[in-house]
Amino acid sequence: MAAVVALETRGAGRRGYLASRAQPHSDTLMAWPSPPPADRAAWIVDALGRAHAARAAVAALDGELPAQPLAVRLALGAEVTAAPVALSHVAFAIGAEVAVAPLAAPPAALIAALHALWDGAVVAPLQALATAPPVFACVTLGVEPLATARHAHRRAWADRGGPWLGLTRTATHAVASTTHFVVDGYGHAWLCARLASESARAASPDAGAASAPTPTLDPSLPSPLQVEVRALPPRATRAAALARALAQRLPAGADPRWSATIQVPVPQAPVDDPRRARHRVSPALLAVRRDRVEPVDAVAARLRAAVADEAAGAGVVGRALSAVRGLPGATRLGRGLAGTAVRPRLLAPWTEVLAGRGGLSLLRLPSALAAPPLVAVSAPAVGPAPWDARGSCLVTVVATEAGATLTAVVSGELVDAASLADHVAAAWCG
Repeated sequence: MAAVVALETRGAGRRGYLASRAQPHSDTLMAWPSPPPADRAAWIVDALGRAHAARAAVAALDGELPAQPLAVRLALGAEVTAAPVALSHVAFAIGAEVAVAPLAAPPAALIAALHALWDGAVVAPLQALATAPPVFACVTLGVEPLATARHAHRRAWADRGGPWLGLTRTATHAVASTTHFVVDGYGHAWLCARLASESARAASPDAGAASAPTPTLDPSLPSPLQVEVRALPPRATRAAALARALAQRLPAGADPRWSATIQVPVPQAPVDDPRRARHRVSPALLAVRRDRVEPVDAVAARLRAAVADEAAGAGVVGRALSAVRGLPGATRLGRGLAGTAVRPRLLAPWTEVLAGRGGLSLLRLPSALAAPPLVAVSAPAVGPAPWDARGSCLVTVVATEAGATLTAVVSGELVDAASLADHVAAAWCG
């Protein structure tokens, strides 16, 4: 902590989002129940509907989330930037084929062109990705695993960058992939609620995924995560009870007396701000004993203090990220401190403390949002490395008045995702 204090004066006054550089490890998704179309014609109609729904949702929410503009694309340079983009063009990906379409084109012409793209040809009004105008989203026709779907927007990436929003499908869910560089949890949920309500599907509800080409991704992207999903009943379970359950599933290591360090995302706004959920988040650190079961009230007291400190900018992680703003390579160093699968070995001791081996995100959505049951998949803070294959885990609970969905994600060999999901789900129900 002394090093943090010494560096804070160099970073004072500098701004910028350091927790992500829009690298693949920061890709994330939320998904809601929606079966895939039944045949080729239905897939194409469905894809056009999702593209128009994406434009409407992004236009409606752009400017509503502090420090998170949505009418942007990611531009690559010395640093990654969010550059303004017109919501006029969208990319469509069918198998390995990707092309760009103007949404203002006649629907009949777009449908005919997508049929041609399905067969491997790019015809007007579609354009090749390399020469087309920038796009704000990529829509995939085809079913893919939940474990890799968080990269869907990267199908329309080129050397200059690409979209931050991807729309794809699993065998049971519609998916909106994003990157933490652009939008955080509540904003992502809000976007999905708009997408779900504005996507009018003309396809049959009978699953017919085998009729669509299998989506392809760059093989250099991160390996699949372990993902387990559990449906939960409506309940006002305390976050401290879930954090205690998560800590109990983390391996004790060489000394079981060491506490488990758990990251808990906290909006960077005063706790009495009625719009605080819309703000960017920074992880608060919570220590939970593993050598014995602590009372929930004791864990809750530490959690309240950690959340208050982080919301006020006085938390350990927030101060550490602020401190490195004045250093060369601040974004890379900041992400390494907070946790990343490509962290330098030199930062491993820092990461062990600041990122820990577990994360817990509890997102309670207001009834006014009218969000469907949402599955949330993000890569845990610490990924496996050549010198450490354990990785870390992340449990996300998205709760509404009607119920909740728990998603357990594991990035390495730390713990079995299914047993983790079952254990934390039992704490929710207990």
